[in-house]
Amino acid sequence: MDAIRAARLHLGVDPLGGANLRVLEQNYRYDLLSPEKLLEKYVGRQVKVLRWSEAKGRDEERDAVVLSAGPTPILRVGDEITWAFPGRISFPELPKTPTGKIQRFKLRA
Repeated sequence: MDAIRAARLHLGVDPLGGANLRVLEQNYRYDLLSPEKLLEKYVGRQVKVLRWSEAKGRDEERDAVVLSAGPTPILRVGDEITWAFPGRISFPELPKTPTGKIQRFKLRA
């Protein structure tokens, strides 16, 4: 049996040219973006870690490079390699196409 793997298929197009077609499986990904998926896309790239400072009354920013995106991200902050670094990670952007659109397929990988 031949298999067809089409990411997108227009309903008015018969990809088999008139042959019978059976759908064996159909998947939908409702959660295309999650913190874990986004962090995976930034391994080896720079992010910012924001940490609230009570003394200053605002967030303090630290530049960091994502080294690993596991359950506990490993970051290079300055000259140190650390995990469980306190604060929240800020990403500069989402992966985009040359025309400036978000590349949803890159978020699925």
